[in-house]
Amino acid sequence: MNILFINHNVIGEGTYLRCYQIAKYLINHNHNVTILTTSKRSRLRSIHTKEDRIEIIQFPDLFSNKLRNGICPWNTFKRIYYLRNKRFDVIHAFDTRPGVIFPGLFYKLKYKVPLIIDWADWWGRGGTIRERSGNLFALTIGKIETFFEEYFRKCADFSTTICTALKNRLIQMGYNEAKIMLLPQGTDFSKIKQFDKYYCRKILNVDLFMPIIGHLGTLFKKDAMLLFDSMEKAKKKIRNIKLFLIGRHKLKLDDYDCKDDFFLETGEIEAEKIPIYLSACDILVLPMENNIANNGRWPSKINDYLASGRPIISTPISDIKLIFEKYKIGILAEDNSTDFSNAIVKLIGDEAQQIYLGEKGIKYAQQELNWYILVDDLNKFYLKALESKDTVSLY
Repeated sequence: MNILFINHNVIGEGTYLRCYQIAKYLINHNHNVTILTTSKRSRLRSIHTKEDRIEIIQFPDLFSNKLRNGICPWNTFKRIYYLRNKRFDVIHAFDTRPGVIFPGLFYKLKYKVPLIIDWADWWGRGGTIRERSGNLFALTIGKIETFFEEYFRKCADFSTTICTALKNRLIQMGYNEAKIMLLPQGTDFSKIKQFDKYYCRKILNVDLFMPIIGHLGTLFKKDAMLLFDSMEKAKKKIRNIKLFLIGRHKLKLDDYDCKDDFFLETGEIEAEKIPIYLSACDILVLPMENNIANNGRWPSKINDYLASGRPIISTPISDIKLIFEKYKIGILAEDNSTDFSNAIVKLIGDEAQQIYLGEKGIKYAQQELNWYILVDDLNKFYLKALESKDTVSLY
């Protein structure tokens, strides 16, 4: 089977990572995968590369930096022109921005092949736009973003969603539930290694017995406030406790009145070193406010957390709430600093519980979030789409 993936991000960012990881496992099913994505710098020429059975085409874009996000007409035209004489069996579009949906619809109409659209983020209607860019942007340009996010969903013959909230949103929009596959973010165990906590601390030159709370990656502003306020309260009960900020957090720490001895920062680190930093922590945290943006996405750091074998404290958001309650793989705390800090203090003092939760988390990730298993189900979903005669007509 020849499969076409269409993505708007540049290599290494956003939905590109999701579609590339899926592509790596699809080739185990003897498929060929072509990924259309955006070049990080090129404005005129496309860049073609090939990795095993995955062909990657980076298309030029006239915009710069954050504006290279699927809205450039030149990028869109180049994609459509490229597709005019190519042959694929299935199209999987990883978004509905112009640079993704218009090439996808063009190919669907020209060659009458099934179009599958993935939904990985609740962007408009109070979602990520508002949290990242504020109310003014959400009520102006954000309106256009919301239109593209929602309107073209009905053009999909079948759909995949990264979390239950987005699946339910599709159903509420009138989409047929039987045509939706829940496809959470999987874990690539070929790159994940588990390490002893004290071994990692020696490597990183960190105090062997200091209580360390770890957080990986970026935070929305309100989530950062919840984390820092919780740590301030925990510090009153455990004086030498530290917050380990792993990777790029993109925060201006001066805005949060944080003292220098309050946290440890790694800065940007190589992906293969992330497990070492995570394993050096006593507890890993997912402090996310209970809002639309957080409930309408899959916090991908949870995959790394689970695979590291360290215990996790999270607020009850998205599918995390359902998973933690059903499989007992972590501690849920309400999205207020008092409850979250109490959960930290209690778990820090219970090493047996830390070990138990860590082992349960690894087992869950291996059985439920393994890309081999998820992509095997996706392959069956593709076959279902190919066999179905109930496709969406755009005429």
